[in-house]
Amino acid sequence: MHTTKQSPLAAILAALSFLAILTDPAPGQWLEYRFEFSGADTGDLFGHAVAVDGDFAIVGAPGDDEMGQNAGAAYVFVSDGPNGIWEEVAKLTAEDPGPGHVFGWAVAISGDYAVVGAKWDDWNGPGSGSAYVFFRNSRDVWAQQAKLTPSDPSGTDHFGFSVAMDGRLIAVGAVNADQPNGTVGAVHVFRRSGSRWSEEAKLTATDSDARFFGWAVAAEADRVFVGAPWGPPTGQGWAARGAAYVFEREEGHDWVERAKLIASDGHYFAWFGLAVSMSGDRLVSGAPLAMDQTRSGAAYIYEWDTPGGGWVETKLVPPDGADGDSFGNAVALDGERLVVASANDDDAGTSSGSVYLFDIEEGVRFQTKLTAADAAPGDQFGWSVSASGESVLVGAWMNDAPGQDSGAAYLYAPGVLGDMNCDESVNGADIDPFFMAVGDPPSYLAAYPNCNINHADVNGDGIVNGADIVMFLECVGNGGCP
Repeated sequence: MHTTKQSPLAAILAALSFLAILTDPAPGQWLEYRFEFSGADTGDLFGHAVAVDGDFAIVGAPGDDEMGQNAGAAYVFVSDGPNGIWEEVAKLTAEDPGPGHVFGWAVAISGDYAVVGAKWDDWNGPGSGSAYVFFRNSRDVWAQQAKLTPSDPSGTDHFGFSVAMDGRLIAVGAVNADQPNGTVGAVHVFRRSGSRWSEEAKLTATDSDARFFGWAVAAEADRVFVGAPWGPPTGQGWAARGAAYVFEREEGHDWVERAKLIASDGHYFAWFGLAVSMSGDRLVSGAPLAMDQTRSGAAYIYEWDTPGGGWVETKLVPPDGADGDSFGNAVALDGERLVVASANDDDAGTSSGSVYLFDIEEGVRFQTKLTAADAAPGDQFGWSVSASGESVLVGAWMNDAPGQDSGAAYLYAPGVLGDMNCDESVNGADIDPFFMAVGDPPSYLAAYPNCNINHADVNGDGIVNGADIVMFLECVGNGGCP
């Protein structure tokens, strides 16, 4: 834990800042798996929020109508090992559902626990909001364990607008909660003891600049990172330049604000802090309306500099950015992997969306740009993102298959297209297992349990079928797929 208290600007002024414009993608292929969910229907908004942790993933569908119009739901998926198959194992709903609660607006998962935000739950007035904790028991059943509400509730707080979870720690954003110092927004921290969850702290900005504090939140160990994308005030009113705040828990269990981060080139209306993530001593904040040559957006990485006692900033911009792409509208950081979304990218039509992957182990290296195999205008692929190990999960909440705005979520993992026998090469030895995967998937999965059946989708349409045969044979002849 770092104990140096920084003034609002010290984290930037004491740090070296530089711009990373990345143009050389690293080699490798990322294979796509689209999640199928039960009861998919028009307006579900499946993919509005996503989270993945190891072999488990959770996807929010705040527009689900099963328990009432827009009551909402969340779906839990589990990986069936290295074969690339993810199966739905639970559909979560609140024990006290209600129309318009939008349960699933925010989600997080950590081990056998998950938390789901319902920002319009009206238990204490319209829009007061709540969050629900679920636990996977010894029978592999996901059941509600607790309903979280703030210790000082009021109407229209939108508690549950954002959620984050790490082990026994949960942080919940109440983005519209008014504070005595004139700021708007708070984050409530809860901790589990046994099966009981108790509120441990309420976090607010110590300065009076923050608006929508808690719009985004990340939690790890005894640190919470909070985005506040609106503010500070200007001579012409409030502007969405934005800020992000670092809080740490001291040994006496008190939570203390350690740093306020703002972009060193902070532009008005950049929405810095709209998305945040962290992993170890690295933080990242998205600013989807930040300017470079264009207003395509940016993401800012901060790494703790032990000798200097400050956060060192690196600014990322997309190598192919265009006005309005919203690069940085969602971010995810796990170890050396950074995921930055650009939900309004127009590669496959207006606001079809895309996601960029970076390796930040030493410096910053652009790996690849992901788009959905079934990308379409208006999908907003990348509205939400999450990363864990070799898995990258992407939400496209406005996808129209099977119904308008039913939503979609896609899991990506590295692999070798056409490699059907798991020897990391493509040759004649892959022919028999390929045709088994196309004609009899269960037999393939039984014969090659450690292989990824999605390697057979060589034409990239998201389906393993006869349409892949011609291209697969070309891959064998060429010793690999393009």
